[in-house]
Amino acid sequence: VNGQVLAQERLLGAKKILHQLHNLKSPEKLQARSYVVPGPNILVNGRISPSEEKIPFSGQNDGPDLIFMHNNVATTNCIIDNVSIVELIDLKMAGSLGWRTVGIIHRRIITP
Repeated sequence: VNGQVLAQERLLGAKKILHQLHNLKSPEKLQARSYVVPGPNILVNGRISPSEEKIPFSGQNDGPDLIFMHNNVATTNCIIDNVSIVELIDLKMAGSLGWRTVGIIHRRIITP
């Protein structure tokens, strides 16, 4: 993301899948930053922090990069075949977010 290497890009097949996701355009009904399937009780169960939850919808995320993002390409969400990622699972928190938004989350929350 913006020249920053994410840990997930080091997994075989991750770069290809991330580029495929990048090429998906959000449907017209999702032309605002949104989650397709918000995770139930996402703040209560500790999956994300309150500060991470606010980033996608803050005023600083008004860039033109609105595309579908998985938003959690952790190894536990990757189906691997022959040492390469072939599928992503767990679409909780996936949605129309964009590269800039996910980059901000990674820089501020995941890898500060």
